[in-house]
Amino acid sequence: MQAMDQLLVACHSHSLNLIVDSFLKMVQKLLEQHDIEFQVLGTNSFGKFAKIEEEAASYHRRYDFFIDKFSSMCHNNHANGAVRARVRVAGIQGLQGVFRKLAADDLQDDIWASTHMNKIVPSLLFNMGDTSFQGLEFRDEENPRKVAESALRDLVCRASLMNIEAIIKPVLTHFDNHELWVPNDFALVILKIYMFSIQPQYAYAIIQLLMSHLETKKDSPKIRTSIINLLSEIVTIAASGTIGPSVHDLFYKLLRHLRQSIAFRTDDEVRIEEERKLQEAIINCMGELAKSAPDYQKIELIRVVFDKMPGQDTFRLDRDRQSPPQQLETNELRLQTMLLKTVLRIASRYVPEQMSKSLPQDLLEPLLKMCGIRDDPNSRLIVQQILHLLIDRHQNLEKLKTVSIPKQLSDLDLKVEGTSRMDLMFMRRQGHRFYWHLYETLRFKNNKVVNIEAVYTTLALLYIEVGDEDITVELVGLAFKIQDLAATDELPIVHRCCIHALVAAFLNLIAHLIDSVAMQEHIAHVLERREQSAPYMLSEHAFNRSNTETNYPKDVAALKDGFLFDKQPIIDALQASSYDMSKMDNPILVQPDEVDFVDRDRDRDTTASDLASISIDLASNASTPDVIRRYSKEEICFQALKSTLKPRSADETRKHEQEQRRLVFDYFKRTPFDEIRAKSELKARQMAEPISDVFENIGKEQKVNEDDEGFASTESILFPAFFTFRYDFLKSVQV
Repeated sequence: MQAMDQLLVACHSHSLNLIVDSFLKMVQKLLEQHDIEFQVLGTNSFGKFAKIEEEAASYHRRYDFFIDKFSSMCHNNHANGAVRARVRVAGIQGLQGVFRKLAADDLQDDIWASTHMNKIVPSLLFNMGDTSFQGLEFRDEENPRKVAESALRDLVCRASLMNIEAIIKPVLTHFDNHELWVPNDFALVILKIYMFSIQPQYAYAIIQLLMSHLETKKDSPKIRTSIINLLSEIVTIAASGTIGPSVHDLFYKLLRHLRQSIAFRTDDEVRIEEERKLQEAIINCMGELAKSAPDYQKIELIRVVFDKMPGQDTFRLDRDRQSPPQQLETNELRLQTMLLKTVLRIASRYVPEQMSKSLPQDLLEPLLKMCGIRDDPNSRLIVQQILHLLIDRHQNLEKLKTVSIPKQLSDLDLKVEGTSRMDLMFMRRQGHRFYWHLYETLRFKNNKVVNIEAVYTTLALLYIEVGDEDITVELVGLAFKIQDLAATDELPIVHRCCIHALVAAFLNLIAHLIDSVAMQEHIAHVLERREQSAPYMLSEHAFNRSNTETNYPKDVAALKDGFLFDKQPIIDALQASSYDMSKMDNPILVQPDEVDFVDRDRDRDTTASDLASISIDLASNASTPDVIRRYSKEEICFQALKSTLKPRSADETRKHEQEQRRLVFDYFKRTPFDEIRAKSELKARQMAEPISDVFENIGKEQKVNEDDEGFASTESILFPAFFTFRYDFLKSVQV
């Protein structure tokens, strides 16, 4: 064998095939001997041969015997630990030589075939998980566990996308056969080796195969929980490969498993606990998956979850609260709670930068509507917590989680910066939605103290993030509406005291941030009176979880006007600080559903006559350089174009007009006058915005200076299109 080894090394590559067959027969004879020394000698010779690169492939050469023999050596069970380790190391090195020899040449025997991988991979895994060598000291090159790990890494790094399934399927089967899923410590080690060794662009394929294997374990929640926990650990490693459609595909599969787990019904307490752990594992896995996604994709994933939210039509708040919405079934309520927890986990990984991006219209509307989940205060709390994470840009959330009135606002160490124009525009458009839903949230009699605390946190974050002068005035008006709610609505006495404490803390926060001494003095005066005669209206007492009914007054009359904040002194203080208080007279609470009721219906039912009213400007600002063109808010949708080709019949037109009249009649019949007026004022403000922009731009334009030649003529001055009134635009405005 020594002579043959030297001959192989000295032989030229083009004549190597002349002696390889004879050499492999000699190695085979050695491996067939029962003498361990002969087996080790044959393995070493084969290892030297595997390192030689051949120029020409030998198509007839087969290595099935060597794979079988080396695999059997990997399972040697000799009584002597040192001998057993030596034989196993030789077998592992032999297998490593085989796939090194074959993996480099696609024309030879396919090493990636399942018949080969089902022997090689389990042999390596068996040695990596064997604990029979504990207590024996080996060098790394003599330790079967270390050598097997090195061989497995070498095998995985050589795999291409087509071969991922061939090397991962034997691993999953090995875990099944040896019950290595629970506990999953060894499985986690192996999968991390795979994820770190494989080429990064192929890592997502392992995630998909693991998810497919999860589908086969529907009867074992423990194993499913373990697999999903493994996914949570390795999914961040595959982050670069899972960006894109594969993220959504994985999310849909996890949501399906969550729904199946919640729908499962049994009286076995042990199985119920296992299913609960499975649900928590799924939520955690989706959170880890979202952690590795970019921020814009986190918002998309939140939308995906909301699309699966049950009972989207049951969140609408009735003004009179006399017709409760349809109750969700128990399964749907549990699914709703779990999906909200999922959104909370995703939002905790999100870094907000701009409110219009964090809360797009199609996400903000269902999120705020879910503040009205009647039967579950815990779900309402989760919704508030999601809002906190999506609003808080300056990491003030932890400082505002509790309702408190510090002696010095600097004790809170709040980070307050200027508000961007985009956020101000967002708040002017969507502010009434926040005000309405936050106010309505406080009206639920099944609220807990933490629900009221969460509303305070939302209000404080809104003010800190987008608190310009107009928003400040609106929030002060909302605070007085909330104070009136606690004084007039039929709420439990505990809720009333908490709401009064909330209003005090919020007004105190505003007074110190705008540095209004007069407002601070009025608030301090009211707080002093409360401290002397009504401590239950202060945050330290009202939000104390250890209170009992005896700590609160029995008579509602104890919450008298002397302990409430007076609107007029605060208005005077804000006016003294140059705030425009005229908006205090505008209705603060306008139900969003009713404001948009007729507009949404009209947008939905665009007709051919509507298309005729759409004017497209092709010459005005399009021909003016350096001018951003403004497009009409009205869009030409597919349904509108289709209606022009296929007009309605006479009966359809008559029915449509009757329905439109009925909707408008019901709207004016059911809606209070104040809300109708608020809607009209809102439309008026929206119509006035383009004209206000014109005046603002004119004010910024520099005046034409007088020069030596005299005044510039109007013909020589180029007026940009957005500095002038457009006759066709004003003509199309419907007053």
